[in-house]
Amino acid sequence: MFTTTNALMGQVEFTVSSAETTALMAGLTEDEPESIYVYDIEYTNEGAYVQPLIYGEVKVFREVTK
Repeated sequence: MFTTTNALMGQVEFTVSSAETTALMAGLTEDEPESIYVYDIEYTNEGAYVQPLIYGEVKVFREVTK
């Protein structure tokens, strides 16, 4: 989910639900290829111009508690 938390300050929040994270694959360690995902967030204006805002890498860990 993508939410604008403070438009004047340019603050946004990006969250992933429990159901979405449950569907992700994860290796036995954080450095295995199965555990590494990439993301990017882009802004598209009214004229359909796409502006990359942020991108990065996320390491997925297996659940250790229930």
